[in-house]
Amino acid sequence: MGKQAVDYLIRGTIDDVDVRFMLVDTSNTVETGIKIHDTDPVASFVFARALTVAALAVPLLEAEEKYSLRWQYEGAIGTILADATASAHIRGIPSNGSLMDAEDPSALYGEEGVISVMKSSEGKILNSGQAPAGLLDVVGDIAFFFSTSDQIETEIKAVVGFNADPESPVAISAGFMIQALPDCDLVEFDKLRTRMRDDDFNSILASKSIAEEVKLKQIIKYLTGGEGDSIKFQFSDQPIYQCFCDVDKMKSAVKTLPQNEIDEIFAENKKPEIQCHFCKTRYAFSKEELE
Repeated sequence: MGKQAVDYLIRGTIDDVDVRFMLVDTSNTVETGIKIHDTDPVASFVFARALTVAALAVPLLEAEEKYSLRWQYEGAIGTILADATASAHIRGIPSNGSLMDAEDPSALYGEEGVISVMKSSEGKILNSGQAPAGLLDVVGDIAFFFSTSDQIETEIKAVVGFNADPESPVAISAGFMIQALPDCDLVEFDKLRTRMRDDDFNSILASKSIAEEVKLKQIIKYLTGGEGDSIKFQFSDQPIYQCFCDVDKMKSAVKTLPQNEIDEIFAENKKPEIQCHFCKTRYAFSKEELE
């Protein structure tokens, strides 16, 4: 059976343990991203996990807010960027789309890394932070960031599976996140965290053959041992790979260049193009338009 027809994002709380959760299916979002960036299977796996984490962070945003996540590793992965808006528009950039030649995971990540997280709204930075990416895993490192820099105990699990069909390469990309609320019993939280690391939990999260609410109830039942009666949940905006670029923003970017550089560009090409790194859309301008 193929992946879900549409992606989805569910947010809610487990009242018995005072925990909030997010469940996301990003199969189509991820597929769009890896096709745009033409990543190989290894790079696609890493990039898929980064985009899924970005989607999980959407319920933490309000109104016009945006998260910008940046992973930097010493290894072959290099830098990965992922943006998420409050309306669940997701986009990203992998600096290296060809990772098949990496000999082992240590070559992929290297020995050290740094993760940076910025929240902004309408171009203004609301807050930002940075933390070591010492777990050398895009999912684990962002969970560590929320747990330390934001001081909110967090656990995240993401699963990714692929098809052999290059036209439809993503079989499943899904994620689940829990965060402790103020009155949470951290002993109980650690029990949930431990269960999320089980292979059986992975199997439920990776399931493609069950409806969204059924999957959610199976996840909660596995984590808590109950029937899921203590949860409240709602569907959020559908995640979609959507860039924020447009012709006016690209014009503004070009106009920030010194005039002599702009003159040199137009001396070489009467109507040069500029490409958005997130979505690969090309924009062409005349010198008159910039003036």
